Amino acid sequence: MAERFGLPSLPLADTLRTPEHTLLDRTGFLFGPARSMRIVLPQLGDLDLVSQAARLDLPVFLVTGHDMNCVGELLERYYRIL
Repeated sequence: MAERFGLPSLPLADTLRTPEHTLLDRTGFLFGPARSMRIVLPQLGDLDLVSQAARLDLPVFLVTGHDMNCVGELLERYYRIL
């Protein structure tokens, strides 16, 4: 949307301004991740992929980037075990 006016694209701002999204959609987009983390994070405390899923009989794609929630060293450790 911003490109039409010669402005740089700001994905978050563009997403929130699109006419297809209702106010409820926008609220969920902004607050949904925090709600998800409150629900999901406690369940991850007992998860240990190294011991619980040391072998998988299907293709696995491991993706990492600049993410503080997915530490590269842990991903590499799991990759070596697989």
